[in-house]
Amino acid sequence: MARRATNSDDTSTAIVAQQHILQLKKERDGKVKDVVAKVLADLDDIKRQVSQEREEHERRRKQKMAKMLSDIAKSVQKRNAIEEGMMAVVSGLNTTMMQLETRVMEVYEVKERQVQQLL
Repeated sequence: MARRATNSDDTSTAIVAQQHILQLKKERDGKVKDVVAKVLADLDDIKRQVSQEREEHERRRKQKMAKMLSDIAKSVQKRNAIEEGMMAVVSGLNTTMMQLETRVMEVYEVKERQVQQLL
């Protein structure tokens, strides 16, 4: 009977140990699940931050490009205005030179006739 009691105690101890092992495995599995869930949540946060930073970077890049294009357009407009002004000056100068040439030729012709009359 002592042997049976020992076997029964050993069996009880083995069952208790097995139950304890199962409980520890469940706790471990629960902790692993919690860690995995936290890691996945952190990974989602990182992905979201990276996405936001990428979008912000793209927005700033587009703004910078738009400003550069706007500056180029303004420069072209200024250049065109300067060219138009220069053309007006050159045209005015050309007209004045033509008038001056005509006047000089008129004076020359008058003087030439006067010289012809004197001879």
